[in-house]
Amino acid sequence: DNQIGVSVSGNISVTFSEAMDTTYVTTNTSDTYCAGTLRVSSDNFSTCVKMSSSPASSNSNKTFTLDPYDNLSYSTTYKTRITTGVKDTAGNTLSNQYETSSGFTTFSDTTAPTISSISPTDNSYDVSFSTAIAVTFSKTMSTSTITTNTDNTTCTGSFQLSSNNFTTCIKMSAAPSASNSDKTFTVTPDDNLSRGTNYKIKITTTAADTSSNSLAD
Repeated sequence: DNQIGVSVSGNISVTFSEAMDTTYVTTNTSDTYCAGTLRVSSDNFSTCVKMSSSPASSNSNKTFTLDPYDNLSYSTTYKTRITTGVKDTAGNTLSNQYETSSGFTTFSDTTAPTISSISPTDNSYDVSFSTAIAVTFSKTMSTSTITTNTDNTTCTGSFQLSSNNFTTCIKMSAAPSASNSDKTFTVTPDDNLSRGTNYKIKITTTAADTSSNSLAD
């Protein structure tokens, strides 16, 4: 309780004062409902963290470890609850429900996103003049920061395409379309590209992930 800077990929464990009956030490593994006797939540138990498997026992069935199905969220406070449904090997239940008063807080994400891939790829040729242009980032991005120009040929927005080294940019038909859990963004030129022409793609540092980390370069 009150621990800060907890890893988003770490496990959560609880240790009891005596050996427990493992059949009564359970958690939710199929959804985010608050089911089971060991629960972890970031919204005061309106929903609970889905776990990848049943609690793993150790320490002669005194310690039980939970492995979240996905990484926890950055900069988020989680509480842990153990219900009176747990029982020791003699059938005694926990006398009172246990719940951390303040919870633990995960560390802040300070890693800048990078570009994982682009399409068409650099140095590609004989590309269709009606091709869509796509960029994939290393992290989930804030969709509001991935923008392009849809009104004219000025080089505005964080996603730009140009044939004259960004003196002017290609007008796009619509805002970038997000996919791949907001990691991939695709734009479509408003008109066909010119044949036999070399185009460059630019992603500016105004592109940022969901933790507000901007592209480093």
